[in-house]
Amino acid sequence: MSLTILPHHDQKGISLKAKQTLVLDSAFNEDYKTTDILLFTHLSANLLALLADKKRTNRVFLPQMLHKQLQKLQRTQVIEPLYWDNIKCFVYGYPISIGDFFVTAYLSDDGLNGAISLLLEYHGKKIGYTGHFITQGLHKKRIKKWKKELQSNQLDLLLLDSANLQQAARFTTNAKKFKRFLQNLTPEELPAVKLSYLAPEMIVDYHNNALKNGRTLLLDQTYATLAKQLFPFDDFTVATTENLALAVAHPDKFILQAGIAENNTTIYNKDEVLSLKQFTGDQTTSELKEFVHVIKPQKCVFFGLNDLDFAQKITTSLTVEE
Repeated sequence: MSLTILPHHDQKGISLKAKQTLVLDSAFNEDYKTTDILLFTHLSANLLALLADKKRTNRVFLPQMLHKQLQKLQRTQVIEPLYWDNIKCFVYGYPISIGDFFVTAYLSDDGLNGAISLLLEYHGKKIGYTGHFITQGLHKKRIKKWKKELQSNQLDLLLLDSANLQQAARFTTNAKKFKRFLQNLTPEELPAVKLSYLAPEMIVDYHNNALKNGRTLLLDQTYATLAKQLFPFDDFTVATTENLALAVAHPDKFILQAGIAENNTTIYNKDEVLSLKQFTGDQTTSELKEFVHVIKPQKCVFFGLNDLDFAQKITTSLTVEE
């Protein structure tokens, strides 16, 4: 028996074809074959579109953390209702049978909640797959752990997504940039941050950074409720008439969620668009190269829009013999 691997829909995702086909992080497409099994490793606009499609009959596998987050987003009514039929969750750290494969999911970090990387086993062949990840995010230990796991499995093949490589040679964490922003404010400036309900961990990040700098982050009711549902052990502060007045009087003690007050504020991320791409941090070419060097697969291939000079690009298909 053989396994065929090929790019899916203009390099947006990848397909593993055996008796059954697994489609990894695919683009939204209403023409999926009903036998295709769709595996998602991170939050994306394609995933949201697919889950909202009531015509879908495919089995879909999601990271458990992401599944929980989307349910709570729907419960809080900040997203449109999703269609939950045929939705399954990955088990972290243990192989599960999906079609002709055994699939093990490992927690990862791409700047959004719930990202994973995968180990896929097919008739003795071991294939590692990772979409986007960020080495300087909130969960650095997760990256180190799954790199070690993939290395110890002595991969026959490693699949990489090169679609969203960073252009900068060095990555600066949001925490460092935000700290510099606060240090450069005048005593009269009232800081504010743009937030997205799709990135609730960023709410916690700004909340914790505010506390470290002796400030209180004021949130609107919807964001505070959502953050509390997902992170019940943190105490978030809802903006009120009283504490907004205090923020104006003592701007060095507060940070506002952008848009909750009419007062003039200095917005930290005013030029950024509130979208998924704003939050998903991706690896540099040098980070990917080092990552491959550590894992030491027998073969490394990639798909996506950008070129990698140290790996082979999948242009049509790749056959893995048993």
